[in-house]
Formats: sequence, C-alpha cells, structure tokens
Amino acid sequence: MFLALSSAVFSDLSDREILSRALDLIGGENAARALRAVSVKGIASFGLNEQSERYTGPVLLNHADFDAKLDFAGSRVSGDFKFRGAQFEKWIPMKVNSDFSSENAGRQTSLMSPTDLRDLLRLNPTRILLYAKQESKLVRMTSVREGTEKYERIKFAKGNDVFTLWFRKNPGNLDRIEQQGPRDLFWAAWKDVRSTVKFSNWQLLPGGAYFPHSLSETRNGNTYGSWTITEARPENGEPVADEDLQKEQSHLAFKPATFDPPLPKLVQIAPNLWQYPGMFPSEVVESGNDLYILDAPYGQSFCDKMVKDIQSKFPGKAISGVVLTDPYWPHQAGFIVFAKMGVPVYTEARNTPLIREFVDNWKIKERFSLKGLSTRFQIGEGCQVHPMEGVVSERFLNIYLPKQKILFCSDSISWSSKTTLYNPAGAADVLRLVEREALDVDSVFATHASLIPLSKIREALK
Repeated sequence: MFLALSSAVFSDLSDREILSRALDLIGGENAARALRAVSVKGIASFGLNEQSERYTGPVLLNHADFDAKLDFAGSRVSGDFKFRGAQFEKWIPMKVNSDFSSENAGRQTSLMSPTDLRDLLRLNPTRILLYAKQESKLVRMTSVREGTEKYERIKFAKGNDVFTLWFRKNPGNLDRIEQQGPRDLFWAAWKDVRSTVKFSNWQLLPGGAYFPHSLSETRNGNTYGSWTITEARPENGEPVADEDLQKEQSHLAFKPATFDPPLPKLVQIAPNLWQYPGMFPSEVVESGNDLYILDAPYGQSFCDKMVKDIQSKFPGKAISGVVLTDPYWPHQAGFIVFAKMGVPVYTEARNTPLIREFVDNWKIKERFSLKGLSTRFQIGEGCQVHPMEGVVSERFLNIYLPKQKILFCSDSISWSSKTTLYNPAGAADVLRLVEREALDVDSVFATHASLIPLSKIREALK
C-alpha cells in the first residue's frame, strides 16, 4: 500500500501515475478489471429539476428503493425498483432491464431516465479510471484548493462527452467525476449539462476492490440526487481486456438521436386552435394572418419538423411568436429554432433568466425579441396572454381566446381519473385567474387535458 504523499510530490506525478495511484488505493488495477458486476441494494433520491417551479431549489423529489445489478461487462442495469415521491402517492414497483449494448438502449424503461441508469455504469469510479488509462490524450488542468483540501485534475474527451477527474492530493484517491455533454430530453434545453458525482463511504468488497456506498450528484451546480447503497455483492471474473473496455465505452456513449420523436398529425381542437398531441404537446393559434405557437417541445429537431409542417399547412401566414406557457424544460427546449428565425419569444417574467441561460449555452448569435410577461399581454387580433400568478403555477402563462370563450391553461389541469383532478391546486389557480381577470370562459383546454366545460373543473374542486 502507498504511504501518504505530500502535496508537492503528488503534483509531480505524471497523469498516468496519478491514475495508477488512484486505482491502487481502491484495490489495484487487477481487482478493478476483475470486477465484472455488482449487485446492490439501497435507496436513492433524484430531483425533478426540470419540473420544479424553481430549478435551483427546493426541487420536487422522487425516491427509489432498489435491488439491482450493475453489469459493467455487459453494459446493462437490471433489477427491481420501487418509486415514490412528488409524482406518486404510493410506491410504484417496476422491473428495470436496460441493455445499453442494444439498439434500443436509449428508450426509457423506468421512471428513471436512461442517462441516469447509464451513469451508474460509466461514472462508476473503478470503471472511469480504467477508461481514462486507455485514453491517448489526457489533459492536466491547474491544481485547485477547496477549503483545506487540494486537488489535481485530469481531463479527457470521449465522443460528445468531456470528463474531468478530481483527485485529492492526500492520499491521492478519486474524489469526484465531472461530466459535460448532452443529456436526455428532460435536460435537452441546456445543450451541454455539467454533472458532478462525488463518492464517499468506500468499502472493501470480496475480491479486493473498493466500492463507494454513498454517491451525490449536482447538475449545472444545482443539487440533483443521491444514492445510498446498503449492500453490495461483487461478481468477479477474468480481468476485462482493453478491447472490451473500449466496447463498454461505446455502448455507454450518449446517443441524442434516440430522443427525436416523429411529428404527430396536427389536430384541430376548436376554430383557430390546433394541437400537435403527444407527451409534450404544442398548439397553434391562428389570429388573422398571424400564427402563434404555444410551447416548443423536445428540442430543435422536433421543432424544425413542426415549423416545416406549419408552413405547408398555413401557406401565406407568418409565425409571429412562440409563447412558452410551461416553464418545464421539455416543453420549451425547441424554442432555439424560433429564436434563430427571429421570431419573438414570450415567457413569464420570472422565467426570463433561465431562457437567457439557454441562449448563452447554445451561443445564439441571431437577434430575436425575448419578452418576459408579468401582466396581461395581447398577441394577434384579440388573443390575450395572462400570467397565472398562482400558488403552484407561478411561472405559467395562459392563453385566452375571447371569441371562442376558451382558456388554454398550459399544464395546470390534468386528470387522475374521470372525476378526480391530478393537481387540484393547479386547477384552483386557474379558477382564481378567471375570477381575477373577469374572463368570460365557457371551456378550458390544457396540455394534458382535452377541451372541457369550465363547470366540470368547478365541480371537481367541490
């Protein structure tokens, strides 16, 4: 075993010597290569930052109880998960079997996104150190100090991802992994996401490898999730060969194209109102010679297809604005398409700083108008945009069509059964808006609720 080295001596080590030292501290390279899989039990919490009113926190949380197998050699996560939290009143059991070596690796097979499950494999410290040792180009970054601790950092790129490994100068162990690159559709609006996973509570497994039992993750500097492992059982075998490590990395690389759904057929909801239905819908409002798009879901590829379809279906009419009614990221990730076209973008005033962050990340050079709305605003011929100003819907925008007496209330109304509202507080916010603004509304329409009489909402809230 290594003796603790002074900071000065550690700093003089080469990149590969630092990697070798970190591997020696967790059992050695042979033990790391022989660790083919680990069966783990434990609990986890992960944030729904993309669906939280304030993504910087506090955020909505889901919790998981898991009994799973992390198969590094097979690029697979499988096992039994139970989920409960912000979205679920009771524990929801679910079997997970995500094979990242297959063509369907990017499909969501659980209430955790595919990238979360993939990260359990590729951001495992024993594996990432082996991957790094194979890289021909390692970049040594400047040393940094945090409090009393000093760190050396080594960076390498693989496909769309850039990894930075942080090593404590004394004793030289791997402390955290930073990964920057694209994520799944929930985080697509950011372009590249900076994830940081920190490790602690290392325990020695049979076979000689050490394995962290506590992991915490931040994304773009904000708390995202944590994992606590209560039991870990290794499966050791023949040490993995270099060519197999390369295959593992290829399997675990993020594949953004997997998250590009086909464009659904445009459906008319009411006079001058259409919708592209789906998990994250988008609406088209026709007002004279102007068209207004409500929300820009999924990402740029999807919205590119949507723009072409709209232009073919409404010849001679201009897209005069995109209204981001829903602050949750998957509903607005494609607004970049409209910004690059010079189309004005409307959002709730408190959502404006977030949109500017997206713009900076995508390095948009085209000039476009970004309007943050805090009071009633008119678009087109009589169409009104109303900020919700609600208890649970503070950053939502509502669209009022006076001629049709229809209120589009974004994602504030949905149903858990035919007569039971999924989110009664959001529906109550809608009624308060109608009364506050004295709107003459016969029917309401929402992202995940079809056109229904307003009276049905009043009845459901009694």
